[in-house]
Amino acid sequence: MLTGKQARIKDSVAQPYGDLVHEGQHLDPVCRDIEALLASSQARVSGEVKVLFRPGSAFVEGVASPYSLMAASKGVYGESPVSGRRPMRWGIRRCWP
Repeated sequence: MLTGKQARIKDSVAQPYGDLVHEGQHLDPVCRDIEALLASSQARVSGEVKVLFRPGSAFVEGVASPYSLMAASKGVYGESPVSGRRPMRWGIRRCWP
């Protein structure tokens, strides 16, 4: 998962990178710099995706990742307070292992 700042910077270099590649300037050293940033941003991307391919269509049927923020088992919703802290009034107390 990227922080907000990382996501904004990644988004800000996507268009210039695409333009450089489209213009045939993929050998420019700045492309290596952008590629290093993009590779670093994918460090925690892992897991499995199940995709169903049909003529003219692709459907995502399932995803699984140890870093998933969508896993219901990862969140604590206030049912069992953490020792030493008051329960939160709303939201998720913990999203990571």
